[in-house]
Amino acid sequence: KRWNKSYATSKLKYENDRKVLQSIHQKQSQKAAVKKADTQKPVPYTEVIFCSFLLVRIYAAIASHITDCDETYNFWEPTHYLAFKSGFQTWEYNPKFALRSYLYVGMHAALAKLFYFVLKQKVFVFYAIRIILATFCAVAEDQFYSSIYRKFGSFIANCWLLISLFAPGMFIASAAFLPSSFAMYCVTLAYSAWLDGSQQSSVLWIAVGPIVGWLF
Repeated sequence: KRWNKSYATSKLKYENDRKVLQSIHQKQSQKAAVKKADTQKPVPYTEVIFCSFLLVRIYAAIASHITDCDETYNFWEPTHYLAFKSGFQTWEYNPKFALRSYLYVGMHAALAKLFYFVLKQKVFVFYAIRIILATFCAVAEDQFYSSIYRKFGSFIANCWLLISLFAPGMFIASAAFLPSSFAMYCVTLAYSAWLDGSQQSSVLWIAVGPIVGWLF
């Protein structure tokens, strides 16, 4: 009798534990389904949002002036040197110190050569590179807006949209030929991926920022 009572108690406990685990698993599955549905939720007026970012950033690429001497002497000059075999070299790029990598400016020098082959004017090459940077920034901001919309709703997303569009700092930084601006694009994409639940993409963009743009 004692053995039967112990067996019955154990069986009852087992059944209760199994029901609790099934309930927990069911709730986790429901949460995962809701989270997946949220990340796939369509964002309205995506074309309008992207065009808004793109127009403002391209205007910045054309109208904003260079505010940082580093942009001129540490990035435009080395890029001009790589593309056209003339330009200043700062001590950071000197082989004796080798503080900065040529990878970031090298990518832009390749674009400069391509644009010069098509456009034939260096001033057009200058603005073409700035427009490419501004477009990259607009794409990152558009992705971030969509992630905020899916995660927090339209009100928070639209508040961020207005702040980002009219922020003086974003107007200057969006088209700046600086590794800090490139890192800003990558961090924006990383946060977007993180809000959407994609940790792998988030880590990837966090790695791309310093390795490609700010490796010093």
